[in-house]
Amino acid sequence: MNRSLLLAAAVVLTACGGAQKYALTPTDKGAGADGFVTATTSEPQHMTKVDIEVKNLLPPERVTPASTHFVAWYRKDDSGHWVRLGALDYNTDDRKGKIVGASAPETQFDVAITAEKTPAPVTPSEGMVMRQRVAP
Repeated sequence: MNRSLLLAAAVVLTACGGAQKYALTPTDKGAGADGFVTATTSEPQHMTKVDIEVKNLLPPERVTPASTHFVAWYRKDDSGHWVRLGALDYNTDDRKGKIVGASAPETQFDVAITAEKTPAPVTPSEGMVMRQRVAP
């Protein structure tokens, strides 16, 4: 194989960083839930592709009355404002949910999942069930 081609491939792999998996930490409202954030960071674009998978998550109405959805959020740090990543595709019967292919214009950030009354709220509710810091 051509040496310059190998060097180019190494640069691309280094720039993309590869996928990192982070265990989500349940809050008191999410006790018993398990989940992971898979983050694929691209330093040159200052972007991170985010996939989230959760299981054993109580239905949203049992977390916060009148809630019907779980929504994922990100923020740069404790002083930042939460920004919606999207609503989880949640199945009440098997208590599993996921988001595939969301993106955050950050390379290090906090992730949270909340129970919400709509799939597209402007700000998160008090019904936070899981959270994690994503920092390669």
